[in-house]
Amino acid sequence: MNDTTVIRSYEIHGRHDSEPAYVFFVRREDTNENLVIKILRPFEDMRYNLKPRDKRRQCQLDALKWNTIFTQNVYLGLARIYTSDSMLDGLQSGGEIELGEVIDE
Repeated sequence: MNDTTVIRSYEIHGRHDSEPAYVFFVRREDTNENLVIKILRPFEDMRYNLKPRDKRRQCQLDALKWNTIFTQNVYLGLARIYTSDSMLDGLQSGGEIELGEVIDE
């Protein structure tokens, strides 16, 4: 992390877990904006191999590309997660998740 890195906190108001993803219902603390954060988990089945981090990132980039075409204004972009992987399992309502700037590449 360098001096120009912006990290924002999001207050968790709910969550839904599935085998391939965590879904957090959050509020951005500085704007009170309600958002949904989806984080792919290390997962593998007959269709997907999302165990390596680079495969999960590529899957999210592909989803961003297609969803900006078919569901405009639903996907805002991708952001680096500053909350550690080991902490994600335990995050519940009232907790916080920290993300970097949203990128839309």
